[in-house]
Amino acid sequence: MDNMFANLLSIQNILKAKANPLDAFLHLGFQYPDRVFYQGPHGTVTYLQLSQLTQAQPKTDTGTLMPIASAHPAHFFASYLKALMDGKLPLLFSHKYDEVYKAKLLSAIAVVDDMPGHHTPMTGVFTSGTSGTPKAVLHGLEGLLWNVLGVLTRWQEELDWRDDFIPTFGLVLPWHHFGGFMVLLRAFLLNAQVIHVERAEEFALRTHVDVASVVPTQMSDIIQALNGRTSLTSHFLVGGAASQHLAPPPSLGLSLSLSYGLTETGGTVAATSFGGDRQARPYPYRQLESLPDHQFAIFGPTVALGYFQDKIWHAFDRSLVPPDSGTFNPSDGSLTILGRRDQVIICGGENIDLAEVLATLPGPILLAAGCTVTALPDERLGQIPVLFFTDSKFENQISQALQKLPSFKRPRKIIPFPPNHRIKGIKPSQQELVQWVTEYEKFRFEHWGNPTGPKILALHGFMGSPLDFHPIATRLSQFHWIVPYLPGHGTPIGQFHHFEHGCEMLVQWYQALFPKVSFSLLGYSMGGRIALGMVEQLLKKDLLSNLNNLILLSTGPGNDDEEKNRQRCEQDATLNLNFITQQEKRNFLHTWYSGSMWGNLNRESGYDSLVNKRLETPHQEWSMSMRMFGQGTHASFKQTLLKLSQQHLGRRCYCFGGLDSKYKKFALDYQNLGFATEEFSNLGHALLEEAPETLADFLRALELKR
Repeated sequence: MDNMFANLLSIQNILKAKANPLDAFLHLGFQYPDRVFYQGPHGTVTYLQLSQLTQAQPKTDTGTLMPIASAHPAHFFASYLKALMDGKLPLLFSHKYDEVYKAKLLSAIAVVDDMPGHHTPMTGVFTSGTSGTPKAVLHGLEGLLWNVLGVLTRWQEELDWRDDFIPTFGLVLPWHHFGGFMVLLRAFLLNAQVIHVERAEEFALRTHVDVASVVPTQMSDIIQALNGRTSLTSHFLVGGAASQHLAPPPSLGLSLSLSYGLTETGGTVAATSFGGDRQARPYPYRQLESLPDHQFAIFGPTVALGYFQDKIWHAFDRSLVPPDSGTFNPSDGSLTILGRRDQVIICGGENIDLAEVLATLPGPILLAAGCTVTALPDERLGQIPVLFFTDSKFENQISQALQKLPSFKRPRKIIPFPPNHRIKGIKPSQQELVQWVTEYEKFRFEHWGNPTGPKILALHGFMGSPLDFHPIATRLSQFHWIVPYLPGHGTPIGQFHHFEHGCEMLVQWYQALFPKVSFSLLGYSMGGRIALGMVEQLLKKDLLSNLNNLILLSTGPGNDDEEKNRQRCEQDATLNLNFITQQEKRNFLHTWYSGSMWGNLNRESGYDSLVNKRLETPHQEWSMSMRMFGQGTHASFKQTLLKLSQQHLGRRCYCFGGLDSKYKKFALDYQNLGFATEEFSNLGHALLEEAPETLADFLRALELKR
């Protein structure tokens, strides 16, 4: 081709003459019957010929509607062109939407022949609808062609493309994404090549293209994959309001254009200059006008004809007021997007209606669990929906109900409300919720009881979980129980460096969640050692006044003999905790609980229940937890406890089983350090499992300082 944009000029002339826009396709198709169209992720090249269109056999419905979806873009586009030439309405939809949504849409769309202007070749774009009610946005073919002309005209100007230059387009977007379809359309009209890479990481490192169209999440993945290296892609067009969160390091030399557009406008309306300023300006053939209250209107041939929803036709008449707040400055032609005007958020380029998410929950659960959904900022996705609840016993039911939503609409996190805000009438601010989620995720935890009552921070033992304390917490519901999943037991251990660091992180975590709120420490076995490590940190940070009581269950005070500690660490390292089968895990548990310290545990009626509970507990990080928080990983706490004895503290108590000879011998050490001691006769090491009622009665009788 002598002039790359000669065919675009021909298309423009056809559109200005108001001829059948299909003539543009026929003109190009017959002029270029063989076109290198698609290069797949594995380097294969597919040739698309108009002569092959009659051989394409997509699944079709009778009548004027032809649903089109294919994982192969060449087949996808060939089916699209064939539908147009056969006088049908091609309806593009995503194969990621489930069959329920497709059935709703196909049953809701009206007969196309009854639509005003049905003689115009049209393209239907299926969307689930931000409110959950499917709709079909209908574009006139001439509107899509004006759209492409405007984009390519701007790019030729900004990127200074020569007339004899043939660009290569890159795409990480899925084909069902309307933006991906528009890339195919641009390539077809320019006789250009499209290179599609399925993974953003591969795209960043292996592919050379002139303009790549990506969504913000993919751009984030590309930036991360580059890791300081220069990209092989010349320019990136990043779609979606979330793109404003992108801030690539200048050293990468990335040339980005951040775009704003809607399905109803055929994609991009306005974009920033590639590698230039951050003021978005409309593409050619799009006109904007400011309206009161930070609204704006979009005019021009690229606006869709309208949409069908619930069998009702909604016409746009070439103008659209989008659901976004923004301002258009006619003096410099810039558009500034301020955000959504309703409960809709943009998550990684997808619209999500928060009201629809809540409406998915059955009414009784919604009320009983005290659920609410809000949007929180996310570096990768821009915004994410997060569901908060007040009653944890409904968590499984909430998760099951949310499965009715398409996966991209489901809350990315399901988290209990901040305990301090469960009191009626107190609503946390956005900043408080962000801080809460950040701290919550450092340590997963359960919380029970009275949110306004005295706090008890309870720490479980090795192979245990917060649920070990639940029988006691239900009997002492006047307290507010905060029970974290310890590192390697539900909280990922990779964020911790050593024993002391883990204890320090726990102190910081509690202080962040409950600033200036005092608490009692209750630790069992390994959790007791961690509790002592926390006391050491409280002393170092001069925060001991925040500690009301210290109750230790079956916990040793540590050993100052470095050689014995080293030997214990070596012994623990030999434990094989990487079970391949459940039977291997069961055999280990039987061996573990046969030790003398457990007393009669394996002969008691509740033993099988305990083993089954441990079988359900994830064990993948038990070995790392043992190496970091085992008995040989820290020195003696006796000096810490000696300093503690000189402080004005509430109850200090050490509890042990009478059949647990190993930990019974520590009673005298604790007594010498000012602790009260309590022996539970006929019990072994597992006080929480063997006698929760007795232990709860004992703690109630202690009259813990508040």
